[in-house]
Amino acid sequence: MKRILSLLRKTINKYDMIKTDDTIAIAVSGGKDSMVLLEAMYRYQKFSPIHFEIGVIYIDIGFEDNNCSVIENICKNYSIPFVCENTFIKHVVFDVDTVKNPCSLCSRMRRAALCDTAKRYGYNKIALGHNRDDANETLMLNLLRNAKIECFEPKTTYDDVGITIIRPLVATPEHEIYSCARRLNLPICQKNCPADGNTDRERIKQLIHSISNEIPDVKKNIFSAIQKLSEFSSKEKREE
Repeated sequence: MKRILSLLRKTINKYDMIKTDDTIAIAVSGGKDSMVLLEAMYRYQKFSPIHFEIGVIYIDIGFEDNNCSVIENICKNYSIPFVCENTFIKHVVFDVDTVKNPCSLCSRMRRAALCDTAKRYGYNKIALGHNRDDANETLMLNLLRNAKIECFEPKTTYDDVGITIIRPLVATPEHEIYSCARRLNLPICQKNCPADGNTDRERIKQLIHSISNEIPDVKKNIFSAIQKLSEFSSKEKREE
């Protein structure tokens, strides 16, 4: 956890993610990334020089599982405010729409539900658990599938809803998150999405893994390119 906290702190400071008296909703799905993010943010709050509040939002997309109760119990133990938002996302994505790749639609609907719920409960920021590998895969997916060189930003403000999205784990390699979750014996919830393991993103993940056998630093190099792209984008915006 020390390594995770070190990277999280540096990322928060580098991108000025947290301001005094921010109210931050941590989006927790029950997967390893969001569970480690919850643990890290809970610990970081205790020694951070900046005062801020945290809470947890779980978006129930409609699968029959016990993820909500697992996360709620953790929040009770930590005295963290918890909200479980019930939605019909599963019905819309898998029962009504017959899209080839449901991940994009599901992601957009979950993000909208998150923003609406956060706004309703008085949060001004949402923390997501995207890690370094997620960023790499997003860049490669956009490049190879959509002919676009772009990736999500570490911090994004949606002025129309008054919500800022932050990604404190964006510089953290996925393998370190796996390792941390195992060492802390976190109660990681099982994935139950029917599309899991059969998506474009999963194929990109396997492609990058395959390339890394020949180029060991490929993941580090891709993320370095993303950071340069982000810095270039920020410079252009300042000069406009």
